[in-house]
Amino acid sequence: MFGLLGENGAGKTTTINMLVGTLMQSSGVASVAGHDISKNIDLVHRKTGIVPQHDVLWPTLSVEEHLRFYSQMKGIDANFVEQHVARSLSEVGLLHCRRRYSSQLSGGMKRRLSIAIAMVGNSEIVFLDEPTTGLDPASRRAIWRIIENAKRVKSRAMIMTTHLMDEAEHLCTRIGIMTEGRLRCVAGQQRLKSLYGGGYKVTLNYSEDVFDRVRELIVTRATNGATLIHRFVGQSTWRLPASSKVSSVFEILHERASKHGVTDWALGQTSLDDVFAFIVAKYK
Repeated sequence: MFGLLGENGAGKTTTINMLVGTLMQSSGVASVAGHDISKNIDLVHRKTGIVPQHDVLWPTLSVEEHLRFYSQMKGIDANFVEQHVARSLSEVGLLHCRRRYSSQLSGGMKRRLSIAIAMVGNSEIVFLDEPTTGLDPASRRAIWRIIENAKRVKSRAMIMTTHLMDEAEHLCTRIGIMTEGRLRCVAGQQRLKSLYGGGYKVTLNYSEDVFDRVRELIVTRATNGATLIHRFVGQSTWRLPASSKVSSVFEILHERASKHGVTDWALGQTSLDDVFAFIVAKYK
């Protein structure tokens, strides 16, 4: 699973639309599953599946009718279509409502159906464009489990876009971050955190009028020159220097934080959120 991250307007969905043939590229060359998208887009369609940001379903077709239709389009042998449809529905947990119209499904079930459509026909390349946007936490976890199982197919590659960093951390083996239409970095999660995260960070909450006292505490007393990463009203996050001893920082904050107007604080390793924010800010 490759995670393609980026701020709104970075070009993630546009990239996917070009790769699946929805948009024509203005320049450059790309191949999907070994086929040039400019010359053999029909062959690309046979080997790819896509879960768009918004479900594209027919309200008067049932769940199994959707999958039967796409199975035939993907070239599944007519003698095995029903078996293939039943297996696909079982993989996404929709076998019990196979005869329901798509208009009768909940939002989470519609996303499951969209995922089943993308996988149908043993797709070699599957694009998931923000697959869990707008879903409640329980439905999101259910989708994660389905995607985890789909990842185990050895002949399949999956590309996902998301704005949820916990989703990217949970599902993606490699991550790329885009800004302004360009891919800025590609690596495994830990590699990105090591390169751009910078070790440990501390987040403090306080009344905004005591920010100068808080800065003096964290920069001078607790560390030897912590770097401000983010600042909001009444909250700031600082990156600790590599030379800082975490236990000493913890002890000083434990003893003096409240005296400097800090209401609560947290000390921990940098996250994918921090890496993402750093890359976006660097190339803004």
